[in-house]
Order: sequence, then structure tokens, then C-alpha cells
Amino acid sequence: MRNYIISVSKRVVVNYISSPEVTFLSSLHGRVSNKTKLVFRFLDESTLEPSMNKTYGSILKNLTFIKTFASGILSQRAIFGLLHQIIIYNRILQLSMMLIKLG
Repeated sequence: MRNYIISVSKRVVVNYISSPEVTFLSSLHGRVSNKTKLVFRFLDESTLEPSMNKTYGSILKNLTFIKTFASGILSQRAIFGLLHQIIIYNRILQLSMMLIKLG
């Protein structure tokens, strides 16, 4: 499947590719056009991600890891609240780290 997507993306403009598998998206990162957005699709929080053997809930807590291979996140509405809390927590943590550096 990966080879097919890579060959198609060389002939046709592909705007988005989404997948719930970390290794699949990681393998496409850098091999498709920079204009192609790789989107990580979250399934249920308790579901195991097959390539990493971690739950999507635990992967969701590490947004910096997701950012290394995906330019976006697609989630169910139920996970959106948790995602919002994690983003706010990360921003507060970054702000406090900046204040420590300035102080």
C-alpha cells in the first residue's frame, strides 16, 4: 500500500493522507510531496494502535511525537475534549518554561 501511495503521489497531486497507523504515516513522511498533509487518525482511546502496541489515549498525550510525522490530527468527537485539555496543558507548560528562562 505504501509503495502504491508513493507512486500515485508522484503522478497526481494528493492533498491529504490519513491513517490510524503510526508506522505507516512515518514511512510516508519525507517520501511524498511537501504539499501533501499527513493526518494521524485517532480511534477510540482504549484501542491499541497496532504498530506501537500502545493505546491511542497514551499516544495522544505525546503531541510532540505525533508532530514528527503528521501535520494534523483527526479524532472522534469524544476524544476532542481530551485533546483540547492536553493542548492547553502543553501551552501552559511551555509558557511556564519561558517564564523560568526569562526569570
